[in-house]
Amino acid sequence: MVIGTHPFSPIFSHRNFCKWHFQVAHILLNVGSVFARNGEYERALVPWRHAIDMYKSAGLQDDHPKVKCALGNIEIARNLATIAKHKEVEKTVRRLEDY
Repeated sequence: MVIGTHPFSPIFSHRNFCKWHFQVAHILLNVGSVFARNGEYERALVPWRHAIDMYKSAGLQDDHPKVKCALGNIEIARNLATIAKHKEVEKTVRRLEDY
């Protein structure tokens, strides 16, 4: 059977496909934000990267606000993860100095 003649073919149209990608990407953006809010910056990077991939597969470019938001979140999370790692190293050094 040809997809165009199937009764459910409107569900699988390009427009609906892009719509679902956009919605799933938005959910992934929110999931990453929850991880980041809990201080799990490295873990937040994964759903944000997937969100960018899905936004792009829906036809959005890097200059779209949603893509920019995800890219900005990734940059901030990387910076915060680096700061958190430095703080852990500082704590370890202080403990070693106490011996």
